[in-house]
Amino acid sequence: MREILDTSEPMTYGEHRPIPGWDEFGLRFGVRSMMVIALRSQTGKYWILGLHQCAEARAWSDQERSIFKEIASRISGTLTNLLLHAANAALFFG
Repeated sequence: MREILDTSEPMTYGEHRPIPGWDEFGLRFGVRSMMVIALRSQTGKYWILGLHQCAEARAWSDQERSIFKEIASRISGTLTNLLLHAANAALFFG
């Protein structure tokens, strides 16, 4: 997780870059490749968004990585708005 949180770029994993526990994870869920990115809200909370490829191992293209990064950015903005709204509602309504 630290590797994912330390970058703002999508990370790709699979046969070219195994992750700890990859054999168990891949066998258990049938995942052959995945792309993940950290979602960062302005409230300081973090999440990880992932996309899995199960049918076959693959290399993600630069265009796919770019689109995935943009999707993550939009989700992060939405999370920030939701968290700030919830915090303000809690202060107002107790």
